[in-house]
Amino acid sequence: MKLLLSFIILFTTLHAFKTEKEVHIGTHTFTLVKESYNEYGDKGVTLALYDRGANKNASPKLTFLLRNEYGSCSDKDIEAGSYEIKKDGIVFYTHWKRSRNSDNAPIGDRIQIYKVNENASFTMVNSKVYVERTTQNEDADEGMKYLYVEAKTKAEKLLLDEYITSVEDIFKAKFVRGDEAKALKKEVHEALELKQKQKWQ
Repeated sequence: MKLLLSFIILFTTLHAFKTEKEVHIGTHTFTLVKESYNEYGDKGVTLALYDRGANKNASPKLTFLLRNEYGSCSDKDIEAGSYEIKKDGIVFYTHWKRSRNSDNAPIGDRIQIYKVNENASFTMVNSKVYVERTTQNEDADEGMKYLYVEAKTKAEKLLLDEYITSVEDIFKAKFVRGDEAKALKKEVHEALELKQKQKWQ
């Protein structure tokens, strides 16, 4: 009886740790794998797309972070993600939320759009981001404050440009501001709300 109970617990743990399903994108079929992790204070879920039938050592076609949490139970920094499979590609949505006690975690939103070609390879065709990398304090990046205060001098505009360039490099997306940033935030939040209503998306 103890052996059977141990087997059931092990099976349930493994099942919760990794799930797979086949998805069709363009004329190709892929295996979509979601896998959870919990290590070194980080807990979350990753997504990976593989060629259908690929062996365990194969490299994924795409990877994406569906969720990452860091911090205490009541006060976490969170990266939340969702995805939408299109006829000829896939769209990834990301939202970063900073805890009350965090200074160095980002807040913001990003959308990444990938298209698949005849060889079942993916290419990013569009990506937009708005991110504040830290809180607004004396240790913040000098250029970040010009997201909220108009950069007037040549030196201030250079600092803003340097901040935007660094964000674009880190987050692999075009930095947007103003109405574009508001539209980006709305689209990401709608995608995450839809995710809550669906089992897989």
